[in-house]
Amino acid sequence: MVFNKIKGKLLVFGLCISLIPISVISILYYITAAKELRTHQINELSAIAQSKKIHLLSLMEAKKGRTVDFSSDGFIRDYLEKINREIASHKLLVKSLTKHLQNNKKPLDPHITGVTVVNTKGRVVASTYKEWMGKDISGQEIFLEGMKMVPGNVYVGPPHFCLYGRRNTLSISAPLISRRAKNGEKIGLIINCYDVEILNTVTTDYEGLGNTGEVYLVNKDKVMITNSRFINDAPMKQAVDTEPVCKILESGREITGIYPDYRGIPVVGASRYIKEYDWILLSEVDKSELFAPLDYLSLIALITGIASGGIAVIFGIYFALSVSFPINKLKIATEKFASGNFSQRVSINRNDEIGSLARSFNDMAQEIQEKNRSLGESEERFRAMFDQAAVGVALIDTNTGKFLKVNKKYCTITGYSEEDILSLTCKDITFPDDWQEDMAKMEKLKEGKITEYSREKRYMHKEGKIVWVNLTASPLWKKGESPNFHVAIIEDITQNKHMAEEQEKLKEQLIHAQRLETVGKLTSGVAHNFNNLLMAIMGYTNLLKMDIGDNAQCQTYIKSILFSLDRAADLTQDLLAFSRKQTIHLQEINLDTIVKDTETLLIGLAGENVHIEISAGGKNCYAMADRAQIEQVLMNLYSNAIDAMPNGGTLSIKSERKELDAAFMKNHSFSRQPGEYMAISVSDTGTGIDESIKGRIFEPFFTTKEVGKGTGLGLSMVHGMVEQHGGFVTCSSIVGKGATFAVYLPLLKDKDKTVAEKEAGHAAEQYSGNISGKETILLAEDEDELRNVLEKYLGIYGYDVISAADGDDAIKKYQRNKKDIRLLVLDVVMPKKNGREVYEAIKKEKTVHAIFMSGYSEDILHNGGIIIDKDLHFIPKPVSPIDLLYKVRHILDRNI
Repeated sequence: MVFNKIKGKLLVFGLCISLIPISVISILYYITAAKELRTHQINELSAIAQSKKIHLLSLMEAKKGRTVDFSSDGFIRDYLEKINREIASHKLLVKSLTKHLQNNKKPLDPHITGVTVVNTKGRVVASTYKEWMGKDISGQEIFLEGMKMVPGNVYVGPPHFCLYGRRNTLSISAPLISRRAKNGEKIGLIINCYDVEILNTVTTDYEGLGNTGEVYLVNKDKVMITNSRFINDAPMKQAVDTEPVCKILESGREITGIYPDYRGIPVVGASRYIKEYDWILLSEVDKSELFAPLDYLSLIALITGIASGGIAVIFGIYFALSVSFPINKLKIATEKFASGNFSQRVSINRNDEIGSLARSFNDMAQEIQEKNRSLGESEERFRAMFDQAAVGVALIDTNTGKFLKVNKKYCTITGYSEEDILSLTCKDITFPDDWQEDMAKMEKLKEGKITEYSREKRYMHKEGKIVWVNLTASPLWKKGESPNFHVAIIEDITQNKHMAEEQEKLKEQLIHAQRLETVGKLTSGVAHNFNNLLMAIMGYTNLLKMDIGDNAQCQTYIKSILFSLDRAADLTQDLLAFSRKQTIHLQEINLDTIVKDTETLLIGLAGENVHIEISAGGKNCYAMADRAQIEQVLMNLYSNAIDAMPNGGTLSIKSERKELDAAFMKNHSFSRQPGEYMAISVSDTGTGIDESIKGRIFEPFFTTKEVGKGTGLGLSMVHGMVEQHGGFVTCSSIVGKGATFAVYLPLLKDKDKTVAEKEAGHAAEQYSGNISGKETILLAEDEDELRNVLEKYLGIYGYDVISAADGDDAIKKYQRNKKDIRLLVLDVVMPKKNGREVYEAIKKEKTVHAIFMSGYSEDILHNGGIIIDKDLHFIPKPVSPIDLLYKVRHILDRNI
């Protein structure tokens, strides 16, 4: 037989040594290349799906941020509050608000199709959709869920077809918070409607997906919400009940693999769950296209095998000898290629099967190299997006806390370079007090108890300052394993924190000012009633003094009573000083002279163990002020400073001119005009003032002294008097080292001095003539006891007195006696008609002179709408009957 011959054996040998290596190489090549290609294609799909997910989340965050920004619009909130109060101009307000939405808000974002404002009852108040005006949407999900949101948060509604916008719409709502109420009251809701086409801008970019690849979104109802590459008009209509959709909706598990898509065609796909919105993102390519190179490769391998066998049969030993070298060469190239050297090529210039196999290998290598380059470019795009993100992003080893990768924003927020931060751990840059909570959260992430966590925390900036961030951390899961890595996203909220702290500070200042104002109103009212009582008692006491005659003992008692009444009157003036309602007698005075003049009194007050230092640095420091009140302010401050140094110390008084600008007023929260001020500071080296009570030191009746050693009115009087002069008081203190009170009083400008001198020139007209008379006087006073005593007193001195108990009574009695009445003595605040109204009614018929009296000061009367002109005569209560008689006689004699 031929096979028994050497030729046959050689042929058999040649066939064996030819076919076996070719078969092995072909199979190895096919398996290796197929595995690499399959893995590469699936990984690329997964990368595309992840990239699209991040892009979508970034897009949605921008739209949510836009809605939060709209919800903070002061114009919208103020107009909605006015509309809610149903004021007369309701329709005009609605029209203005709608115009504001149409012209000022909607144009800010080209993707917005409509902006709507809804009140708390679910009624549409204003909208860029005319058809939606006045609609009741209280039962709709976008309203119900939106009203549950806290300020700064939004609710994203499911995509739907909007009848008014006539397109598929994505609605985002945020609550509107009252700017008037202090408790964060919700007054309504703002809804931004976006065209769903904004999602298509992300999903319809098919770069790198071939001819059959597509990316689309599916909602929790298994309905497609973005465009399909294959089906027209698919959004909100096309059902997608595929394996990855079901897996995510059932267990939240994302998959990557081969499955039938919504068309029933086998695809290779990767799914991503966008949990925030219950969306599933699918990235798919038809299996036939994605694995087409494998079919081509298998065909080449088959052809190569058949051709090699034929050639081996025909050429025998020639084949065996000629094929070994190129096969070995191909084997080496295959191994290098399999090891990752995708630039490896086989240089075999033959026209046989081995040459064809070599060319197929080179073609395959070229295709895979191009795919790899495309993947690299995709990774570069992802890296660019990663680095250019508006928030800080970091990849962290959950077990060690070590940073593995950070973007530029993360470095900017923390102050570290990327190289520096990769050598650190989370603990190294975390504020110590915040680390324990971070550790507890990371343990829960590792154990799978939570899928993510968010919190506000502090980082230590490289420069040593504290940076506040909003942190969101989520683990990177690997099937069947605990998460070894997690992604941390941070947003710098330091400025927001500082603003919140500043707002809290302003809120505390407002509360303090309101408390002082409330107490001021109370004390002013008490002082008014007390003044009426004091004046009545004073009058009866003077009558008693006249009736007793020369009884020395009784006269002594009466003198003591009158002295006590004067002290009580001073107390009411103290109360009015605190509440800034005391009548002050302004004249141009040199403040520096007052400081110097009080030195003698201060030396007697201080004692030997107190060292006094006075530095009067101001010259020609003129101001319109009440000298007695300024002296009282200084003496109260001196007295408090000396009391704070029971064991002695140093009392320093310093006065100087200061130019205070708007920045100074703003920084110290003073509502005063910038300009030139006289600063008088009183400093001691005593016990100091504890920070916890500093906010209450100007409250009336608040004192830290022992019982019987202080009334608690000293500093409240200082505060009230200085405020009434248009100035302000500051206090600084260190416990155990002393305190400094600084009084700032506005100085006169040069152009104001002439006016001040003129006003001062009219100041004190005094009368020293006979106080008796026979004229008829109309006395109107609603306090019975006070009216009776004044009537008796005027009668004793010869006057004919006609008394009235209220405003109407006064006018009626004047009508009956107008020929005889020469003077009106009117209480300002009376029932039915006040004193000014009585005077105006009488003045229409006849020119008559009047004296106005009140326990309230001119300031509070003016604020209450009762204006006493400067050319009218006003006497503050209490006034002694003698002083009233002098005033009556003076006016009557001057106008004879």
